Amino acid sequence: MKKIYLKTLERFKEMPSIKFVDKDRAQIDTTERPAVRFPCALISISLPRRKNLAETLQLCECNVTIRIAHERFADSSNLSDTQRLNLALQYYDTIEEVEALFQGFGDNEMNRWECISSIEEQRADLDVMRFVFKTGFTKQID
Repeated sequence: MKKIYLKTLERFKEMPSIKFVDKDRAQIDTTERPAVRFPCALISISLPRRKNLAETLQLCECNVTIRIAHERFADSSNLSDTQRLNLALQYYDTIEEVEALFQGFGDNEMNRWECISSIEEQRADLDVMRFVFKTGFTKQID
């Protein structure tokens, strides 16, 4: 899991518009001002399915969840003027860039990533999109 996390961090270096990347520790889920820079990406990794290939070798299905959080600068309603609306909708540009960055990402140590869901969290304070990417790899257990 550590390798997947480090590869995800490295991949985000290709996207300088994301100002802060970290393991998701609920930094944006507190009532206090989050200790992050926006827009930020928060990463969590799970292995929901593992299958033995041999006594110490497993095939692992891996889900990488990336939450993209954006400060809300302006109203995105039909009452906003064009300039304010464009500012409010920059969030969508960022999430489309993240999706393009990770869809199909992979190497000789893991399968190509597949975006299996993108769900917008309903929040009063921030705009947050939660992506789940599925990949897989074999794991030697020593």
